Amino acid sequence: MLTPTNIQTNKLMGMLWENWENSLQKVYDTQQEMGKTSLEAFKKQQDLFTSMTGSLFKVEGEIKNTLDKFTQSVNANIKDISNEEVAGMFDNWNAKMSDILERMQQISVTPSKAWLAMVEKSQERMYESAKKVVKEQNNIQAETKDMIINFMSQVKTSQYDLVQMMEEQTKKTWENFEPK
Repeated sequence: MLTPTNIQTNKLMGMLWENWENSLQKVYDTQQEMGKTSLEAFKKQQDLFTSMTGSLFKVEGEIKNTLDKFTQSVNANIKDISNEEVAGMFDNWNAKMSDILERMQQISVTPSKAWLAMVEKSQERMYESAKKVVKEQNNIQAETKDMIINFMSQVKTSQYDLVQMMEEQTKKTWENFEPK
């Protein structure tokens, strides 16, 4: 039979263990959230680089289309206004300019495209690696949490048993001192 003091002791121990378990759960939840947030940040970076690459290709296409339309428009105007010889000279000049512009575009855009492609692939690999690390970390954390909870349960049981044993021992001791 538990005395009021032992009941209070058990309640106090119960509160301490409950606080400890709540703290453990908060640490676990925080670690889970950090892993999730890290993966989200990697994914956003990856999406940014993919978007930049897409935008670069789009701009490159738009420049090419604009130059093609300009060339067609000038060709049409020259043919309407002047003779075939002038049109031929313009075609020759236009071919050389197109070649120069294409080379300039290759010199300026190709390194950027290569760099973005490399960064995009690198980011993709980092994201996949981070996913694996977070998954492994979550597994380890879950296993550790289960082990700690199991250990805490054993310690709690031992403490309650100790309190019970002390109460029984105290009761027996008092019984031995009582006059018969």
